[in-house]
Amino acid sequence: MAFNEDYERLRAILGIAENASATEIKDAYRKAVKLWHPDANAPQDREKCEEVLKELNAAYHFFIKQTPPAPENEPDTIQHERKYVSPFPAATIRTLIIRGRLSAAEALLDSTALRNAEWYYLKGLVRYWAGRADAAEYLRTALAIDPSNAEYRRQLRAALRRPKGLKNSLERFFNNAFDV
Repeated sequence: MAFNEDYERLRAILGIAENASATEIKDAYRKAVKLWHPDANAPQDREKCEEVLKELNAAYHFFIKQTPPAPENEPDTIQHERKYVSPFPAATIRTLIIRGRLSAAEALLDSTALRNAEWYYLKGLVRYWAGRADAAEYLRTALAIDPSNAEYRRQLRAALRRPKGLKNSLERFFNNAFDV
């Protein structure tokens, strides 16, 4: 299933608009859980309710995880009204990088509006494997956003140690970046 189809299916499960805020996502989730909770329905419908509840939970966690948190200095009222930003398909981009399809991965990254730590990390990987000198800057930004991420730190060290112009194999990248 394509990312966009999966995204639309999850949105339909919760019944939320494309630009739903975190509050709207939570409200839709709570309302649906009350409706489909196995204890609130007939015993013969228990299996169906449990299945729907699993889908609701998956959809809710997908959207809440992708909703960017408000900065600490924003008042709570603003934090609850931040709009949902459509996520980018990080797994797809990682696969493109591993397969050496760097221009496709970079095009997909550039087409997304969300610029979080994962975005900067993946952009840094693309630039690193393309032999670009600015790769370390993207990786530094990713690490600044998420300083506890060991994967980002390892890749930044690799980028800083890499001699200029040297192209490493994808196998070494896979071992360094994904701890295989």
